[in-house]
Amino acid sequence: MIGNGTHERFQNLKLDRFIDVLIEGNDEANKNIEETVKEAKKIGERVVWFGRETRKIDGVSNISSPPLKKIPLLYNHAKIFLKMSKNEGWGRPIAEAMACGCQIINKSGGNQDIKVVSWESVAKKLLKYLCLNPAKAT
Repeated sequence: MIGNGTHERFQNLKLDRFIDVLIEGNDEANKNIEETVKEAKKIGERVVWFGRETRKIDGVSNISSPPLKKIPLLYNHAKIFLKMSKNEGWGRPIAEAMACGCQIINKSGGNQDIKVVSWESVAKKLLKYLCLNPAKAT
């Protein structure tokens, strides 16, 4: 279990979710965009892909380098966040999407077992541990 690692701007704003499937990632081989798009089109009609570098794909709205303030809105307008990278480290975008209330489909080569928790809950557990184990606090 880890803290969600996201900024406070990533939260569920309870907006209308008109994007069927949201995809995040740059146009790089390890992001597996082609296969992700194929899967996304099976799930829903309105597919949006954003990342630093995207390209035109039929039937997909693409957004290259969205302003940071726009990213939480993308998550908040998406019903499903789909991640199918071939190889990933920790999945910050998955945590961001979860914090914004998206349903997650994670078929990535990594980051399969992400559980998003608040930093407050992590702090409470740490304080409890330190109170029960004062010798560990020094």
